[in-house]
Amino acid sequence: MAETKICKLEMTKEGKSNPRKLYELIKYKHHHYPIIFPETFKNAEILEGDGGSTGSIELWKYVVTGTSEVLIAKERIDEADDEKMFVALNVLEGDVMNHYKHYAVKIQVNSKEEGYLVKCTIEFEKIDQSFPDPHEYMDLYAAWIDKLDAHLVAKGC
Repeated sequence: MAETKICKLEMTKEGKSNPRKLYELIKYKHHHYPIIFPETFKNAEILEGDGGSTGSIELWKYVVTGTSEVLIAKERIDEADDEKMFVALNVLEGDVMNHYKHYAVKIQVNSKEEGYLVKCTIEFEKIDQSFPDPHEYMDLYAAWIDKLDAHLVAKGC
């Protein structure tokens, strides 16, 4: 019997905007992403639920940095805690699943004296061990957090 090997990539980002506003934008305002970050996010559509609570399912159309191919991902919110500003997402279907048996993202926003600290964790299990770790997705998440922060700072938040 094959052993399951769940791997992790982690990143921490600092920013200047209001942590609560950033968390709300991450969790509830997906329809703004194609406006804020059009070079990456092409569309976000709620398929089930309200798009912010546990069990909600969304369909994303996006482009990974350095490519022009529009990819899709169908993801479900598996856990959400508004008080702790935490959300856990699980990809159910889509292009990323061509390479991973399991792909999930956890995002935690923490307040600092000025601004915030975001911890982003990707948990994944490769279908084929020769395929690289999903560093291009971590790069995408880092750029996404930077864009959201810049958007909020520009709005005075």
